[in-house]
Amino acid sequence: PLLNSVAFAIVLTALCVLGQHYYYRTAESQSYLPARRTGLITTILMMFTIMYAPAYSTAVIPICSTLICCYLLFREKPRIATIADLSTTLAGLFYAALLPSFYVRLHMLDYLSSTRLGLWFDAHGVHSFLGSVPTSGALTIFMTFVVGGASDLIHRLTVSLLPEFRRKAAVGYAIWSICNMVLNTATAYFLSWSNWRFYGVMYGILFSLCGLIGRLAAPMFERAEEDGEEIVSYRNIFKRTNSYMFLAPLAYYFVVLTQS
Repeated sequence: PLLNSVAFAIVLTALCVLGQHYYYRTAESQSYLPARRTGLITTILMMFTIMYAPAYSTAVIPICSTLICCYLLFREKPRIATIADLSTTLAGLFYAALLPSFYVRLHMLDYLSSTRLGLWFDAHGVHSFLGSVPTSGALTIFMTFVVGGASDLIHRLTVSLLPEFRRKAAVGYAIWSICNMVLNTATAYFLSWSNWRFYGVMYGILFSLCGLIGRLAAPMFERAEEDGEEIVSYRNIFKRTNSYMFLAPLAYYFVVLTQS
C-alpha cells in the first residue's frame, strides 16, 4: 500500500476516520457535541477529491466547514450547539484529516525523473510486481516511514539497555533524533536529492521536531480519555500515528520547495 497510490489513499483514509472517530468520542466524553458524522464524511470526501480532482481539493475543507457551521447553528437536538461544539468539530478536521491528507498529495507528486532507489527497484523487478512505477513522492513516504520505524526500534533497544537515571528520557530522545538525521541523510542519497547531505540532515531535524511535538501532544488526549475498550483501541491507533501527522504538510512543502 505504501507504493500504490490508490491503496495508500484507502488505507490512510481508514486510519484518519478511525483517529477522527476517537477524537470526537473523546470530545463527547468531555460533554461536547461535535458534528461527528459530517466531519467523518468531509474527511472521506477530501481524500478522494485529492486523488481524483486535485484542483478542487483545497475547496473541500472551507466549503464543508461552512456547511457544518450552518448545521450546528440550526441544530436543536440533543441540545443547542455551542462554540465549543464547532471548534472541536473543526479541530478534528484539521488534526485527523487535513494534516495527514498531505501524505496523499506527496504520494501523487512525481518531483524527480529518476532516483537511485527507483532504479534499484526496477533492477530487482519490484515495478513488475507492483504493476506500476511508484512516484518519487511515494518513495519519499516509503523511506520516511521506514526511517521512522528503524529509529523507533533503535531508540527502544538503546533505552532498554540504559540504566535508570534522571535524564533518561532526554537522552533517549537525543538518540532518536540522531538516528533520524543519519538515516534521513541516507534516504536523501537513495532518493537522489540535490545537495543530499544538507537536505537530508535538514529533513531529519524536521522529522525529529515533528516527532517531539507529536509526543508532547499525545498526553492531551490521554488526560481526556474515556474508560472503555472501544476508546482504548482507537487511542492506540491515534498514538502510533500522532508524530507523523504534524510531519505531513511540512514534508510535502519541504520537497516542493527544495527538490521540485
